[in-house]
Amino acid sequence: MRISSRRWLVRWTSVAGLVAAAGLVAVAEGCGGSAPALDARDISLPFDTRLWIAGAEDSVIVARADHDAAETDLREIEEWADRALGDIEWEDKSPGTRKAFERFVEARVELAQRELARADAALELNERKLKLAHAEGAMRADRGRYDLEPLRASVIQARGELRAAVDAVIKQRTLTEQASTEWWTAYAGYVRAGGDTTSYWTFGGDR
Repeated sequence: MRISSRRWLVRWTSVAGLVAAAGLVAVAEGCGGSAPALDARDISLPFDTRLWIAGAEDSVIVARADHDAAETDLREIEEWADRALGDIEWEDKSPGTRKAFERFVEARVELAQRELARADAALELNERKLKLAHAEGAMRADRGRYDLEPLRASVIQARGELRAAVDAVIKQRTLTEQASTEWWTAYAGYVRAGGDTTSYWTFGGDR
């Protein structure tokens, strides 16, 4: 029986996913009000400010592309996992082989989830840095006064969250490599015992 893709629902969430859907952050909020979004093409702004804003905007675009790629990769891994666990048939005499394969598949899905969480955190950090850049740039251009400390604290917090997400990815990569080694060891034993591997090579998975 095919396993529903709901099995692989992403457990890692952040505000970044919601922010990304709304487009580039346009304002920076502080105790002094909202800083207007600065246009990097505005020649009335100092050149270094324009360059700074453009760089912050580019970073958000790159982070969003990375996030979209991570979402796509997770979706493809989930579909592969559903096919693999639903279609591959192992002989009853080797339940250990099936268990090893299931652990390997689940580890790969978990890794893709953690990669998406990392991309979420990176996007969130760059969104917050863009808010700060708008506020600081507006102050440098004498277009208002804004309380920068909450924005700076928010950026520092987001950096910490990104570091934690990266650490989680590294840890899960190690676990996935271990699961892969265990799986191929079990598979080799299954083949030596004369097990039928036809469904493994014909289920249609290419991940």
